[in-house]
Amino acid sequence: MNEVMRQWVVALRSGEYRQTTNTLEFIDEGGSSSYCCLGVLCKLAERAKVVERSAVISEVAYGHSYKMPPDEVLEWAGLSFETANEYTKMNDKAGMNFNEIADKIEKEQRDGEETWESIAAPNTDITTT
Repeated sequence: MNEVMRQWVVALRSGEYRQTTNTLEFIDEGGSSSYCCLGVLCKLAERAKVVERSAVISEVAYGHSYKMPPDEVLEWAGLSFETANEYTKMNDKAGMNFNEIADKIEKEQRDGEETWESIAAPNTDITTT
């Protein structure tokens, strides 16, 4: 798991971010923000100066996107659009909380690393003639 993904998992578990659905970040009438899981990633990207944040009334855009992280955030995190879309479904459709999503991210990252290691590792069982 890369460092950005580690930071994202820690942030999701931190309790610092309130959860919302169907938008990266929502600002309520009192000025408090709520985030979808990918909105938390975008907030980290903003802090790292990867992307700019702009608020329009109650919704916040990162880059020019309100619903999905812009390409520069996905590249920074090492996420494909397809994987990001799966995390959106977990947050918005399946109703998973941030801790559950963090668990899923860790498992998928770990499984992906193990898969890559098994592909890249030399197979000592093959004999040549």
